[in-house]
Amino acid sequence: MTSIVKSKPKTSTFSIRFTEEERARLERRAMGRGIGPYIRETVLREKAETRQTRGKAPIKDYEAIGRILGLLAKTGLGPSLIEMSEATQNGCLPLDDETRAVLLEAAHDVKLIKTLLMVALGVKET
Repeated sequence: MTSIVKSKPKTSTFSIRFTEEERARLERRAMGRGIGPYIRETVLREKAETRQTRGKAPIKDYEAIGRILGLLAKTGLGPSLIEMSEATQNGCLPLDDETRAVLLEAAHDVKLIKTLLMVALGVKET
Protein backbone atom coordinates (compact mmCIF):
# COMPACT_ATOMS: atom_id res chain seq x y z
CA MET A 1 0.00 0.00 0.00
CA THR A 2 1.42 3.43 -0.94
CA SER A 3 1.23 6.52 1.21
CA ILE A 4 -1.05 9.36 0.10
CA VAL A 5 0.89 11.93 2.14
CA LYS A 6 3.41 13.81 0.02
CA SER A 7 6.85 14.15 1.52
CA LYS A 8 8.50 17.55 1.42
CA PRO A 9 11.32 17.83 -1.10
CA LYS A 10 14.76 18.23 0.38
CA THR A 11 16.16 21.71 0.05
CA SER A 12 19.67 23.06 0.03
CA THR A 13 20.99 26.54 0.66
CA PHE A 14 22.73 28.66 -1.94
CA SER A 15 24.41 31.78 -0.63
CA ILE A 16 25.06 34.86 -2.74
CA ARG A 17 26.29 38.25 -1.67
CA PHE A 18 24.81 41.53 -2.89
CA THR A 19 25.91 45.11 -2.44
CA GLU A 20 23.49 47.26 -0.44
CA GLU A 21 22.39 48.89 -3.68
CA GLU A 22 21.77 45.54 -5.39
CA ARG A 23 19.80 44.26 -2.41
CA ALA A 24 17.70 47.44 -2.33
CA ARG A 25 16.91 46.96 -6.04
CA LEU A 26 15.90 43.35 -5.41
CA GLU A 27 13.65 44.42 -2.51
CA ARG A 28 11.97 47.04 -4.72
CA ARG A 29 11.45 44.53 -7.53
CA ALA A 30 10.10 41.92 -5.11
CA MET A 31 7.38 44.44 -4.15
CA GLY A 32 6.88 43.33 -0.56
CA ARG A 33 7.52 39.63 -1.14
CA GLY A 34 10.59 37.92 0.19
CA ILE A 35 13.75 38.26 -1.87
CA GLY A 36 14.26 34.47 -1.91
CA PRO A 37 10.94 33.66 -3.59
CA TYR A 38 11.41 36.58 -5.99
CA ILE A 39 14.85 35.32 -7.07
CA ARG A 40 13.59 31.74 -7.33
CA GLU A 41 10.64 32.81 -9.53
CA THR A 42 12.85 35.02 -11.69
CA VAL A 43 15.59 32.47 -12.21
CA LEU A 44 13.44 29.35 -12.52
CA ARG A 45 10.57 31.16 -14.29
CA GLU A 46 7.93 29.40 -12.25
CA LYS A 47 5.80 30.29 -9.25
CA ALA A 48 7.77 29.77 -6.04
CA GLU A 49 6.16 27.73 -3.28
CA THR A 50 5.36 29.61 -0.11
CA ARG A 51 7.77 28.48 2.55
CA GLN A 52 7.54 28.93 6.27
CA THR A 53 10.06 31.42 7.62
CA ARG A 54 11.04 32.70 11.01
CA GLY A 55 10.23 36.29 10.15
CA LYS A 56 12.44 39.34 10.25
CA ALA A 57 11.94 40.25 13.89
CA PRO A 58 11.10 37.36 16.17
CA ILE A 59 8.88 38.49 19.02
CA LYS A 60 8.40 36.14 21.91
CA ASP A 61 5.41 37.84 23.52
CA TYR A 62 3.26 40.16 21.42
CA GLU A 63 0.76 40.54 24.24
CA ALA A 64 3.42 41.79 26.68
CA ILE A 65 4.76 44.29 24.18
CA GLY A 66 1.21 45.47 23.49
CA ARG A 67 0.58 45.95 27.22
CA ILE A 68 3.82 47.95 27.57
CA LEU A 69 2.87 50.18 24.66
CA GLY A 70 -0.62 50.67 26.08
CA LEU A 71 0.73 51.57 29.51
CA LEU A 72 3.21 53.98 27.99
CA ALA A 73 0.37 55.72 26.15
CA LYS A 74 -1.85 55.85 29.28
CA THR A 75 0.82 57.40 31.50
CA GLY A 76 1.03 60.55 29.41
CA LEU A 77 4.68 60.58 30.40
CA GLY A 78 5.97 61.65 26.99
CA PRO A 79 3.69 64.68 26.60
CA SER A 80 4.25 65.63 30.25
CA LEU A 81 8.01 65.62 29.78
CA ILE A 82 7.66 67.69 26.63
CA GLU A 83 5.42 70.21 28.44
CA MET A 84 7.93 70.44 31.28
CA SER A 85 10.83 70.99 28.88
CA GLU A 86 8.86 73.69 27.02
CA ALA A 87 7.91 75.36 30.31
CA THR A 88 11.58 75.31 31.22
CA GLN A 89 12.57 76.89 27.91
CA ASN A 90 9.88 79.58 28.32
CA GLY A 91 11.05 80.41 31.85
CA CYS A 92 7.80 79.23 33.47
CA LEU A 93 9.61 76.45 35.29
CA PRO A 94 12.91 77.74 36.61
CA LEU A 95 15.42 74.93 36.19
CA ASP A 96 19.12 74.95 35.47
CA ASP A 97 20.65 73.87 32.14
CA GLU A 98 21.54 70.41 33.41
CA THR A 99 17.96 69.65 34.50
CA ARG A 100 16.65 71.02 31.22
CA ALA A 101 18.97 68.70 29.31
CA VAL A 102 17.89 65.71 31.41
CA LEU A 103 14.20 66.45 30.72
CA LEU A 104 14.81 66.75 26.98
CA GLU A 105 16.79 63.50 26.98
CA ALA A 106 14.01 61.72 28.92
CA ALA A 107 11.40 62.93 26.44
CA HIS A 108 13.57 61.72 23.57
CA ASP A 109 14.06 58.33 25.26
CA VAL A 110 10.30 57.88 25.75
CA LYS A 111 9.68 58.70 22.08
CA LEU A 112 12.37 56.21 21.04
CA ILE A 113 10.89 53.47 23.25
CA LYS A 114 7.47 54.08 21.73
CA THR A 115 8.85 53.98 18.19
CA LEU A 116 10.78 50.74 18.84
CA LEU A 117 7.72 49.08 20.36
CA MET A 118 5.56 50.14 17.43
CA VAL A 119 8.11 48.71 14.99
CA ALA A 120 8.34 45.48 17.00
CA LEU A 121 4.57 45.11 16.83
CA GLY A 122 4.40 46.09 13.18
CA VAL A 123 2.10 49.01 13.98
CA LYS A 124 2.39 52.20 11.92
CA GLU A 125 2.57 55.42 13.91
CA THR A 126 -0.19 57.96 13.26
